[in-house]
Amino acid sequence: MDKQHTLIFEEDSALAQLYASVLEHSGLVVHRANTLSDMQMLLGTFPISLIIANMPHDRNQMSDLLSLNALLKTKGTHLVIVSGDARNHLLCHSLEIPFYEKPLSNRTLIELAESHPILNHA
Repeated sequence: MDKQHTLIFEEDSALAQLYASVLEHSGLVVHRANTLSDMQMLLGTFPISLIIANMPHDRNQMSDLLSLNALLKTKGTHLVIVSGDARNHLLCHSLEIPFYEKPLSNRTLIELAESHPILNHA
């Protein structure tokens, strides 16, 4: 059985490492991206089932990330947004993107991964 690939898009490297460690311990293959261009490169290379993405502070990057959601859905990739700013919840809700406020617990990370199983990435 193929392992599930998850992508962590997080600018805080310590937090990205924490998320990756928890998810790797639960059996996932985890990739990390610090920039949107890194994320897009990884999406073209691996069958990513789930992206856990920090909401960028830069408005242009935020718009680019959120606009990727429709394309991701067609590929069977789920996007989840995390942010320390609860005001982002309304924006994500309007775009039908799951939103979680930081900090995420280990249990929440694992539940997110388990609720987005491997899909066919043709």
